[in-house]
Amino acid sequence: MTAERVANLSAALDLATGTVTDGCYEKHRAEEFLDFLKLIAKTHPRRPLHVIIDNASTHKTPEVQAWLARHRRIQLHFTPTGSSWLNQMETWFSILGRRAIGTASSTGPTSADLSGPTCGRRC
Repeated sequence: MTAERVANLSAALDLATGTVTDGCYEKHRAEEFLDFLKLIAKTHPRRPLHVIIDNASTHKTPEVQAWLARHRRIQLHFTPTGSSWLNQMETWFSILGRRAIGTASSTGPTSADLSGPTCGRRC
């Protein structure tokens, strides 16, 4: 029996435009979270960014805190435990998951399966 591959999708929703910046990662560690923060910082330069996220320990490591201290325009806001419904990205992930699972073959979703909210880079 082979282990199934799991992709960790991080996404940021720009409320002003409705655009999504996303990143797919094989692991869910502080290193990948920092890569994602750097991506959204580069994608949205020269303006304050408010990032609403869950309380995962990967979001609170000393490395993440040190990076945020050097990039003060980016502020993290943590949703209360058990209230993921407050996070607009949870809704986006839910739609993405239903579309991918509802039409995907055993080999995984195709790009056509992910119409609507989409992952900009294949996971």
